[in-house]
Amino acid sequence: MKTKMNNITIKEIQEWEKDFSKRKGLPPTDKSDSHQAMVVGFLKLSEEVGELAEVLLRKQYKEIPAEVADVLIFACKIGKIAEDYFNETPLSDEIRAKIDYAEKREYDKLSKDLTKPKGDFKKWKN
Repeated sequence: MKTKMNNITIKEIQEWEKDFSKRKGLPPTDKSDSHQAMVVGFLKLSEEVGELAEVLLRKQYKEIPAEVADVLIFACKIGKIAEDYFNETPLSDEIRAKIDYAEKREYDKLSKDLTKPKGDFKKWKN
């Protein structure tokens, strides 16, 4: 699967990663190994976040985009497994809901924090 790299979407990242994993024989291959694949994906995500932190702390700014890309790829992998095997909300829809929610928040200068709109986020997004 060849993916155009300009303005790539969450869905394209997910489809590329799913196709890549399938071509390389990586799990999940079916629902029976989907949870384990998600755990491994999370561990890889944690590793990539650590690598991002390392380049940030070392002020290796040229390395930051590559490390952020790795973080995004593994986050997208976990989201795709949740969608495909556990019937969860598509990641792109969840991101859109989070953005809409964030837009309703206000910055409180006194507490130096963003306010939260009334109601639970999960209830609010529906």
